[in-house]
Amino acid sequence: GYYYSRNTEERYSSASVIKAFYCQYLLAEKVDLNHKIQLTEAKKTSSSGRLTKDAVGKWFTVKDLMKYAIRNSDNMAYYLLFETYGKDGFNNYIKSLGLKEPRLYSIEYTTLGTESAALCMKEIYRYAENTGDDFLAELLKNTTHNAQIAAGTEAEVAHKYGFQDGKNIGYHDVAIVYTEEPYILAICTREDLYDKNSSEVFVKIASITELLHTYLHQ
Repeated sequence: GYYYSRNTEERYSSASVIKAFYCQYLLAEKVDLNHKIQLTEAKKTSSSGRLTKDAVGKWFTVKDLMKYAIRNSDNMAYYLLFETYGKDGFNNYIKSLGLKEPRLYSIEYTTLGTESAALCMKEIYRYAENTGDDFLAELLKNTTHNAQIAAGTEAEVAHKYGFQDGKNIGYHDVAIVYTEEPYILAICTREDLYDKNSSEVFVKIASITELLHTYLHQ
């Protein structure tokens, strides 16, 4: 029932963190995970490696696209989901949670702070616990980028990282940390992923947070 926050007024480009919250929206709306979506040339955008130009013409289930979007943070997979289900339903879902953000204006643009990010991650945890549907939580436990919060704890972690370079640079990680008493940890920064020391702040904060959490639950 306790929490600690710092600089919650700061807003950051959400980067790929939004993919976790969008997938949670799709689960909450009970979309058909076996519905198939075709990747056409017109739908192509930048990809993080899994859905390349060789995939043009192929069909993918919503379930497959969610796997790519979460495990590999694949931009194309998220784009196909976004193009199919849009932003209005997502924005209404966020509003139904009593939150003002994140709100999607386009696929490329949304901002968030650490408090809203943590509350969205808490909803992913709550949904899995209350429904027994841990599909998304399990995907978040098996992502390919684990240099941040997961590197600062021995506990199992379900998380989504995000990075955006350029003018609106941001490097973030939002996680469910499955200690005996699970907790949420959201860290947003303006670190540069390409800096070899960029993940150190996440590791340090995750380690300190776990020590405090253990102490408070003794």
